[in-house]
Amino acid sequence: MFNLLSNHSLDIVFYLYFITAVLLVNFEIVSSTWKNWFIFNIKLGVVGYIFAHILIITILLVGLINVYEISFVGIVISILLIFMCISEYIINIKKFPKKSSDINTNILRYLLISLFIISIMLMTAIGYIIINYITYGEI
Repeated sequence: MFNLLSNHSLDIVFYLYFITAVLLVNFEIVSSTWKNWFIFNIKLGVVGYIFAHILIITILLVGLINVYEISFVGIVISILLIFMCISEYIINIKKFPKKSSDINTNILRYLLISLFIISIMLMTAIGYIIINYITYGEI
């Protein structure tokens, strides 16, 4: 079979995943100043918020290892990461209007937009891997 994916294109998926995960973690750190445990009514407060993010970071690191190996688990976690980033973008654009001083700072706006763009790029790369697997039966 002819394999369309070279080692360089698999490296691109790894680095896109890595950049997306770093941007998401950075955005979550910055958004913690908004006290999201009150906004989203988390029962355990700041402890529940921190516990949830420790769990998210652990899943992201496991996904990073599996994306490097291009395994099924890595692809599933990549799809979850893409969903998290796009929903983060939509929630923050809808929840915080343009007049809000929190989201209207340039750094947060650029961080949120770059998170969205990189996650779309990752979605395209993962889609390419899935199509290649369906078409040729190999990665």
